[in-house]
Amino acid sequence: MNQNTFQSYLMRTKSLQSLDSERSEFWRGYQRGIRRLYHGKSFGTAEEHEKWMNCADGDYRKQLQDGYHAGFEGLSPDTLEQIQTTTYLLRDIPDELWNRAKHRAVDDGVSLRDLILSAVESYLTN
Repeated sequence: MNQNTFQSYLMRTKSLQSLDSERSEFWRGYQRGIRRLYHGKSFGTAEEHEKWMNCADGDYRKQLQDGYHAGFEGLSPDTLEQIQTTTYLLRDIPDELWNRAKHRAVDDGVSLRDLILSAVESYLTN
């Protein structure tokens, strides 16, 4: 990861952290993870990194750990926001609609993933 990408991701997550109070801990964990990715072993200790990567229940809050993992993997904040938006939009879809979508995907020879992405894209652009 280069310096420009690192700084861009960091600034974006600070903005998201202030705008999204429900996920502020996720973004805080992300910032720590992206710092570890960018700076490497000079950021924090090996023991801290190991704990963040493999913590047992109760060691750190789930959002912090998930954010740390996403940051350490170098995932784009915008990609993570798209995933969050898609998850939010799909959470209330009735089982009947899911089943119809699955059958349509099979009948049309389309992956369910592509079908869902197409539906979400259509929804967001209309």
